[in-house]
Amino acid sequence: MLSILDKEDLRQLTGYVQPSDVAKCLRKHKIYYVEGKDGQVRTTNKWIEQAGQNRITKDDGFDLDF
Repeated sequence: MLSILDKEDLRQLTGYVQPSDVAKCLRKHKIYYVEGKDGQVRTTNKWIEQAGQNRITKDDGFDLDF
């Protein structure tokens, strides 16, 4: 099932609050996202899955268990 992650999900996932920081973190992990007219970053659970967990390590603060 496809779901769009909200601001709180992305904060928990990336550890960042500011949309520019969230976007930077997602880019670093090659996760596709879009920015809305309101400046908020949005992505889906499918785009995160497609990024591949082999690129994401526990040591970099990126938490897939939210």
